[in-house]
Amino acid sequence: MKTKPIFDAKIVLFTLLIMLALVPIVALIHEYGHGLICVLDGKDFVFGITIAGGWLSCIGIIEEPTLFRLAGGMLTAIVSFGALAILKSKLGRRFKFISIALVTIGIGEYASGLMEGFLNDFYMHTKFSGIVSAMIMFTVLIILCYRETKSINEQRGQVII
Repeated sequence: MKTKPIFDAKIVLFTLLIMLALVPIVALIHEYGHGLICVLDGKDFVFGITIAGGWLSCIGIIEEPTLFRLAGGMLTAIVSFGALAILKSKLGRRFKFISIALVTIGIGEYASGLMEGFLNDFYMHTKFSGIVSAMIMFTVLIILCYRETKSINEQRGQVII
């Protein structure tokens, strides 16, 4: 019996391309999540976005620093899952890689928000935190791509071992 590959290369490639294209947009939403708390607290903020992410500095002292730290990842997760909810019926099977990218970004940003909010010293002051965030997103991406490939192969009547 001939076995099929574990991953559909086309799904993985398109998912990665979508995720890379969304990095600046995700960074912008993430930083505006922090900025929203600054504005609600009556403060101004400055921020910057690069190809690899962004930064934001609130001008003044924030009364709820944990909320400020949580807001970036949580807003981005909400936007990712909200976009998925709106687009899911329109994406169908043909554009499943967009759904996979949105779920991966949503879960990754949710985890990053929790780390930034509750493990801030670890998140902000160690290089390991970036590795942890990348590992979470990579793991979710692998799981989702595997499940999608398995689903495609089952529909075709093929077996994955």
